[in-house]
Amino acid sequence: MILHPLVEYALLCFTTLLTLVNPLGIAPVFLALTERFGTAQRRSIAKKGAGTAALILIVFALVGSAIFSFYAITLNAFQIMGGILFFRSGLRMLEAIRILRREEDTRFYQASTSEMYGLAAESPQNENTPFRPRSPYAAAKLYAYWITVTYREAFAMHASNGILFNHEGPTRGETFVTRKITRAVAATEHGLARPLHLGNLDARRDWGHARDYVEGMWLMLQQ
Repeated sequence: MILHPLVEYALLCFTTLLTLVNPLGIAPVFLALTERFGTAQRRSIAKKGAGTAALILIVFALVGSAIFSFYAITLNAFQIMGGILFFRSGLRMLEAIRILRREEDTRFYQASTSEMYGLAAESPQNENTPFRPRSPYAAAKLYAYWITVTYREAFAMHASNGILFNHEGPTRGETFVTRKITRAVAATEHGLARPLHLGNLDARRDWGHARDYVEGMWLMLQQ
C-alpha cells in the first residue's frame, strides 16, 4: 500500500502521541489503524513513532517543568486524552471478539479505576457504591466499565472489570508520592538532603502492592 506523505505524517504524529499518553493501549489501536499496511510500513512507522516519543520524553525530563509552566499545561490534559483512548481501545477489542465469534475462547479484562467513585457517597467504597466521577478521565473510564458489562451480558462474553485503587511496585515512577518520600529519605541518609514538596497531607487513600493486584486480575480470568 502506497501512503501519501501527509497520511504517513498524520499517522506518525498520532502514534507518537498515543505512545506518550497510553503506552499500554498503543498496540491494539496501532494494529487496527494499520491493518491494510505492509509489514515494512508498519515497522517503519512504529520505529519512527517510538523514537520520536523517546526524544520527547528525554526533552521533557530535562526541561519539562519549564515547558509546562510556560505554556500553562496541566496533567489533566493528558489524563483526558488517556481516558478517551482507554475507552476507544477497549470498545474496539470487545467488538473484535464479537465479530470474530471468539466469545467462548477469549477472556477480556478491563482495568477500571477508583476515580470512577469521585465524590463518593460512602467511605470506604465497595462494589455497590454509586459512581460519581469528577474528572473527564474518570468519566471515560466509567464508559469503558459499562461497555464491558454490556458486552458481557448481551453477548455472553467472559469480560471482567477490576476497580483498581492505588497500587505500588518497585518500578513506580519517581514523581509519585511514595517514591518521592522514599527517595528523600534515602538522600537524607546519604547526606544529600533536599526540600520535599508534598500536596494534601490530609488525603486518605487505599493502597496495595501491584503484584497482589495483578494476581487478582489473573484470578478473575480463571473463573
